[in-house]
Amino acid sequence: MLNYKVDPKMIIYANTVKQVSHLKLAAEKGIQKVTFDCAAELEKIKKHHPTAEVVLRIRFDAATSTLSLGEKYGCNPVTEAPKLINLCKDMNMNLIGISFHVGTAATDCTVFEKALDAVGNLFDYAETINMRLKFIDIGGGFIGSDMKLFDKISESINSAIERNFQSNDIEFIAEPGRYFVDTAFSLAAQVILKRQSEDGKMFYFLNESYYMSFLIMLQINMKLEFSTIKLSKTLREATKKLSTIWGCTCSSLDKIIADIEMPEIDIGDWIVFHNMGAYTMSATTNFNGFCNKNLFMLNIE
Repeated sequence: MLNYKVDPKMIIYANTVKQVSHLKLAAEKGIQKVTFDCAAELEKIKKHHPTAEVVLRIRFDAATSTLSLGEKYGCNPVTEAPKLINLCKDMNMNLIGISFHVGTAATDCTVFEKALDAVGNLFDYAETINMRLKFIDIGGGFIGSDMKLFDKISESINSAIERNFQSNDIEFIAEPGRYFVDTAFSLAAQVILKRQSEDGKMFYFLNESYYMSFLIMLQINMKLEFSTIKLSKTLREATKKLSTIWGCTCSSLDKIIADIEMPEIDIGDWIVFHNMGAYTMSATTNFNGFCNKNLFMLNIE
């Protein structure tokens, strides 16, 4: 962000677990906003970045999401958060607000209202010990391919903000990375081998891999949406066959989709996977010697 000439005041170091050298660099570069969720991290910040504007992260998990973050990050908003607010006061740390993240690709609309209600209670508690909070980070994980769901989530967020926060000087931010890039890319992979097993199941091998574009999506059980492009003139029956789609590495764990009913295709045909934007390119590996792919525009009609 600094290389892009972003004002350090606009940057928040949102990882609640920070290496000491990274904290020192943040202090050196004037990055003031940093998060924490436990006493040990707060003490580390006090030692290496004492002028930081700290943000307390609480745990609030959605009932339905593809990846819950609360098991790793965030303190209990009822039993732990008030103690940490008091600790900030005792240590003379500049606590400016509260953050939370309900989980990746959450479909639970009401969780944002509940989380913001909890944040409102913590704001009120801070007032009782003469600490005025003014910053809220509502996290991310918003699905970018379902606008009706996003509208419902937005209504819940706005309703909770209206109910809990009357002041106009409270700053709200979000982390809508997934929302922006969910639908940014489609992935076209070619069938490089087709094989039929003795029991009639079709095996298709692609010039792609679990360890490349699918690593994150399959680890967190994201639904894969795909279509096929037939280049051959061979006509196939309309009936679907039980099929498994394999990746190109030598690993037997390199299975992209198992036991799915799909029309029969041929070597040289393509499978196009849709909505492959979030965390696919960033998590790809060169495992087994296969290189990262190139990006290009493809007009599919």
